[in-house]
Amino acid sequence: MGIAETFTDALKEVIRVGSFEWLGIPSSGMLLMFLRFMLIILVFTIFFAVLTFKEFGPLAFLRANRAHAGIVAGVLAIISGVFMPVNVIAAIGGGWGVLVGLLLIGIPTVGMMYVIWQLPFAEDKEQKLTRGMYFIKFVLCMILVWVLSSMYHYITAIGLPLTG
Repeated sequence: MGIAETFTDALKEVIRVGSFEWLGIPSSGMLLMFLRFMLIILVFTIFFAVLTFKEFGPLAFLRANRAHAGIVAGVLAIISGVFMPVNVIAAIGGGWGVLVGLLLIGIPTVGMMYVIWQLPFAEDKEQKLTRGMYFIKFVLCMILVWVLSSMYHYITAIGLPLTG
């Protein structure tokens, strides 16, 4: 048995546990099973971090040792993962997907606009722009227009209402 088969078997076991089929709960799709499992990990991490935080100040009595914090965080994570409705899990996944998509597209777009605005990168802003700098600005503007027009085309193709 190779590394690929071991990894595949481990992933199948994680998905089987996340699907709750072993509890008799019907599956509503592989993606929702994966999101449920990831939600359990996220809730556990947040509760464990909060319960073991060292600087509580006036709420220092809430600080737990690592063993108790792990048990409490694990129980709360499992309860929230099991009893969270499927539509709420799908909404959480969709919301985070939109946020990550906006960051992945927005940060390079804003960065490219900043580079276009700041060229040339000189201490003295009175420096004249050369033909090469104008060409670089032109190429960056064309890339930016291409990215934004592709985004607009994709968003209107999936049916989101945009005015323009």
